[in-house]
Amino acid sequence: WLTFWAVNLGVSIVTITLGVVFAPAGKKRFALFLLPLFLIPNLIHISGRHPFDDHKFFNIWIAFMNCYSAFFLVLLYKKNVLGKIISGFLLLLLVASGVINTFVIKNDVYATIQDYPKNEFLTWSIKNIPSDKVVLTNGEIYDPLSMIGKKLYLGRVQYINVYGGNAGERLLVKQAVYSTHDEKNIKKLLKANNISFVV
Repeated sequence: WLTFWAVNLGVSIVTITLGVVFAPAGKKRFALFLLPLFLIPNLIHISGRHPFDDHKFFNIWIAFMNCYSAFFLVLLYKKNVLGKIISGFLLLLLVASGVINTFVIKNDVYATIQDYPKNEFLTWSIKNIPSDKVVLTNGEIYDPLSMIGKKLYLGRVQYINVYGGNAGERLLVKQAVYSTHDEKNIKKLLKANNISFVV
């Protein structure tokens, strides 16, 4: 746990801690007030089965705690020439970690996806699938029917779990529909789950 946060926070561990230590009393209390945003998601998973969604709490916590980091750097900068050099060096390290994070964007996959009205399937769907009907698709992260506002039976599994739905059952139905050639069984599954269209 400590290694994980040491690697993720890096120099911020030092600058945040010292910022809190040297902060006025009222500001220290605010840091204590924010502490549950960091501790609770480390101890329990607030979003149920998907712990990676707890990062929202860490993001809020680090946004506020970076103010303590900045406070310490300014405090150090105002001390003397050595303080200016050290605070400048720490600032470079903090900025470098942000620059490293931009490689996620640089290395991301670039893809072009045809949208309505250029996409014939979407054009057909808008005209032929009523908005109140449920559609089973084989999409996951990107599903063209979600872009035109159709009701999907499954969609992005992560979001179903986060919002309290049971994606497990829906995944089983999806798998059963797509893996069998038994037309009678498929129709039974579709009717039982109120699915009107299958892509």
